[in-house]
Amino acid sequence: MDARAAASTPLVTFGPEIWVHPAWIRFLGFRLQTRMTVVRLSQAADRGALWLHSPIGDVDALRPSLDALGEVRHLVAPNALHHLGLEGFSRAFSDATIWATKNVELRSGMRAHERLTPRQATPAAWGPDLELCVLGGNLLFDEALVLHRPSRTLIVTDFVEKIDESCTGSSWTPRLLTLFGMTKGQPAPAPEHRIFAVDPEPLRQAKERVLAWDFDRMIIAHGPTVEHHAKDELASCFDRAIRAATGRGRASVAVRKLWLQLVPR
Repeated sequence: MDARAAASTPLVTFGPEIWVHPAWIRFLGFRLQTRMTVVRLSQAADRGALWLHSPIGDVDALRPSLDALGEVRHLVAPNALHHLGLEGFSRAFSDATIWATKNVELRSGMRAHERLTPRQATPAAWGPDLELCVLGGNLLFDEALVLHRPSRTLIVTDFVEKIDESCTGSSWTPRLLTLFGMTKGQPAPAPEHRIFAVDPEPLRQAKERVLAWDFDRMIIAHGPTVEHHAKDELASCFDRAIRAATGRGRASVAVRKLWLQLVPR
């Protein structure tokens, strides 16, 4: 879907009480398609409230569609690279709670109302429709994986990517992917999930927990959504991230920490 098509389809139904919105961003100088997920919560205390994961896009253009669905009450920044729309959405929906994983403030300048951390329980405010698992063991960021029970859908950001020309608009995509250790159209964790993974144990624990959830579909930020056999693709990404984190010595970890301190965010 190109930029004009994305703008003309503010929200696309993905399943019962869940929608997606594609948008284009610039990342490291490259054009890249990303995706916001919108969930309408069903719990009695917050019935009809909207939960936005990785908010992105033209908030003024999206507002009529969002208002038609319900009241935006939750804005989720699932990792420290998915904050670009947070400021605009928080201004537009000033009563919404901002939920964020580590390092989001460093990159976005936004103050989170609530922190999402590894090993924490799913926030009660999200109700029974959603279940949370925050991936740890990474120097750069944590990432929140979320199960939407009514649609049997796992919502992922960068832990699973399936990048091809449709989400870059560039004929150079295969060469760029080779540079980053990826293959066109094949599931892989983002380079940041491999380069900065330093502790495999949190990933092993998360793999066991998340693969026990009941889902068959997956919404990812970069690449086509996964309509079937999502667990197979997720498991392969867990295995690759775990391999990347395994066996890194103190010197390797120290170099990565130094790099994070030196590179502007």
